[in-house]
Formats: sequence, C-alpha cells, structure tokens
Amino acid sequence: MLKIRREYSLCSALSFSLGNYTATTAQRWSVDALRKKCECQRCLNGEATTHNDDSHDQSLQQKFHICGKSVEILGGTTKCARVASKWLTERDEEWGRISALEIGSGTGLVGITLSLLGCKSVTFTDQEPVLDTIRHNVEGNLEKMSRDNSRTRFTVRGGNEVFTTEKVEERGDDSGLVSSEGAWDIEELFWGTLGSEALIGRVGKRKGVSGPQSGHHWDVVIGSDLIFAHENIEPLVQTYEKLCGPNTKAYLVTINRFDWEARFFKLMEEQFDEELVLQEGDIYIHAFTKRRMEV
Repeated sequence: MLKIRREYSLCSALSFSLGNYTATTAQRWSVDALRKKCECQRCLNGEATTHNDDSHDQSLQQKFHICGKSVEILGGTTKCARVASKWLTERDEEWGRISALEIGSGTGLVGITLSLLGCKSVTFTDQEPVLDTIRHNVEGNLEKMSRDNSRTRFTVRGGNEVFTTEKVEERGDDSGLVSSEGAWDIEELFWGTLGSEALIGRVGKRKGVSGPQSGHHWDVVIGSDLIFAHENIEPLVQTYEKLCGPNTKAYLVTINRFDWEARFFKLMEEQFDEELVLQEGDIYIHAFTKRRMEV
C-alpha cells in the first residue's frame, strides 16, 4: 500500500485532500505512470519550472469538497481540471438554466462540479476506455441526486461561494431548476466533425429531432488539458466548431507544454473570438465565442 497524506486548500468552495491509495481499487492505473517527471518541451529546455511541483499531483484517489459536498475521485485529476473547477465555483451564473458539456472528461471532476453548481444538464464525454471511470465517479458522487425525485436549486451570488438549496415538487416546466433525475449523461465522443455530428444526432433523437443537423448546442462547452498531442488538435477544433453555437460559452483550460499547441488557437481564430479569462500560476483558461456566420 502506498500511503499519501497531503492536503490542499484551494478556496472555501473547493478543496481536496489525498487519502490512502490501495492498488486493488484502481488496477487500471500505474502509480509510476501518473507520477512520472514531466518531460515536455518547456521542461526540457528549462522554460517551465513548476510542472513537477506538488500542485500537479495526480494521486489516484482524491477527495474534494465542492459546494459543501464531499466528492471522491478515483483515477487522478489534472491541475487544469482542479483550477477549472475552482474557477467555475467562483462564477456568477444562472446555473439552473445552463446545459453544459465537458470534452474529454477523464475522471469527471469538472462535469461533477458543474452538476453540483446546479446545471440543468451536464454531458460527460470521452472515448470508450475511459467511460467506465467516468461512470464510476459520476454515479458514485451524484447517486443521491439521481435517486431523489425532487429538484434542487444551487445559487451563486456575486462570485462568492453562497450556495442555497431548495427542494420543490417535480414539475415539467422550464423554471430554471435542475432536475436531479436525468440531469447528467455520459456519452462517447470521437473528436472531429463526424464524431461530433453523431453525438448531436443522438441528443437530437432523444429530443425528438433527428439527424446531426438538429441544431442542438450546449450553453457551456469546456475542456481541460487537451492539446498536448499535436495529432488531436485539428479534430478538437472541429469538435468545438460543431458543438458550439453563437450563444455558447466555450472554454479550454491549458498548461503550456509544446510549441505546436499554438496551432489550436490559430485554427480557432477562423470561427471564434478568444479571450484569456484567467491565469493561475502555470494554468490558463481561455474563453471562446463563436462568430455568427454572415448571410
């Protein structure tokens, strides 16, 4: 047994501690694989000095406190995901009216945070080998919400962590409350035009509108730590292009590792306006707004 005792306090709304890790509870992951020294381009040439510090810990069993609730994540989380989750809890949004999609959910921390903030729906996406991990973490942490037939409202005011809950009888209206039953789903998503159209088609079919041109877009689309592999950059851009409408708030959380990552932002310029909304240490949150097509 590898025993790790380390605690972090990120903010009053989100903090985590690393408890005991037993290999039998996470046989898919190697302790060494998640704790190797970073050898990215920036580290090798001496430009990056923080990629191997404790803030990048990816221990396989982590405990968070989000919106007053205890969340346990199996499989590790990235610093990008933790910074994104903290930042989301500090946002002043009408979460109960927002549908959100997470690209490359990994172990699901960001999507779980969005669920606990009260989004009316959250779609977790990744490829098949990862879906079981997402399902374990999502069902394990949101199970009580999914069993409850009531609705819960979480309110964030003025960027402060002020959370209130209100349970009301189940209704079929669009009141801006989040239904704890069916408020989240897990979908396989292959990045690129075809994979994104397939996802839109499945969602459209559930809504009674067939085909990839169903016009469905999410209010928030977010991904974290996704552009380190150069072969995935173009498919990822295509995914943002397909899943986002002109009213979508799109985000990508990054840590600079390689020169080729700049290509993602260059390709996004063709359809999106970009703004850097947060820099916290070596982590950056970029916001994208899709430009309306001229007729």
